[in-house]
Amino acid sequence: LKKQILKKENIDFKKVEKHLENLDNGITRITKIISSVKSLSSDSEKLKLEKITVFELIEDILTLNQNTIDTNEIQFRFDESNRIEIFGVRIQIEQILINFINNSIDEIVGSKTKWISIQCESFENLVRIRCIDSGLGISEGIHQKIFDPFYTAKETGKGTGLGLSLAK
Repeated sequence: LKKQILKKENIDFKKVEKHLENLDNGITRITKIISSVKSLSSDSEKLKLEKITVFELIEDILTLNQNTIDTNEIQFRFDESNRIEIFGVRIQIEQILINFINNSIDEIVGSKTKWISIQCESFENLVRIRCIDSGLGISEGIHQKIFDPFYTAKETGKGTGLGLSLAK
């Protein structure tokens, strides 16, 4: 019956199908975003040590930032086959990575070349996660200050100076 009504209106079913597919993708994306936001707003009960793959962390963070990354045409690089596991408090590690990625986005958003690369390496019982971007880098004079509370290298009104100090 619905198809008959739609046919009377001369609606292109391929377009309708494409719109429905876009809606489905949007709903899936919103569901992931809500799940990610819920995990960020955890209480102390969730501050337990657990095994986490770095890939899962990056995937969750990308869900939160995907619109910004797409809108600003930022190329995001991460080896999806990298399944290094770490042992820690998930929410804390997510917050650290979110701060690094958001700082990278802020740094490169006006650049011609825009890319962010997350690199993960394992050495015996140590894992190093590096966030590298196409920005100019941190000025020599501020290396020691970037983890100080309320210090920001961003222009006035752009940053609180709390992200990296909380991550520390």
